[in-house]
Amino acid sequence: MAKNPYISGIGGWLGLLVVGLTILGPLSGFGKLSNEFRDALEQFPQLAGNSQWQNYKQMSWLIFTASAAISFSAGYRLWKIHFPESVRFAILALWLAGPLGNILYMASAFFIFGDNVGGNVIAEMIGGTIASCVAAGIWTAYLMRSVRVRNTYKLPYSDQ
Repeated sequence: MAKNPYISGIGGWLGLLVVGLTILGPLSGFGKLSNEFRDALEQFPQLAGNSQWQNYKQMSWLIFTASAAISFSAGYRLWKIHFPESVRFAILALWLAGPLGNILYMASAFFIFGDNVGGNVIAEMIGGTIASCVAAGIWTAYLMRSVRVRNTYKLPYSDQ
């Protein structure tokens, strides 16, 4: 089946990206962060009164809130504002809300806890950062190469 050179609109992979940026990503991020905090307290009940832990939780929720807002904004723009700027913002948002958000979680853990950050925690954070880089890279490639995206957002055709 040949590609339709006239395809446009929010559907297919673009529709999935919009739903992911506006709903699935923020909800899964909220659930993941909530579960990680709950699991840590179950494993180490003494954290409940620890001021460093409280500071880390506050910083993490702040990073999450900023990432979720950026992600939602990008998804909303892709859904409703069909101009090239929406695609450029979405690409930027994928890298800010994903890899940069993970790097900020890591940096805040090191800043608040210093050398007390465990090896498993570091490995999980690095793994999450790598995974978010792969996802952001795949979606960036899609946004830059898709016929649907090019037609929907009136992007110029490039010589490939």
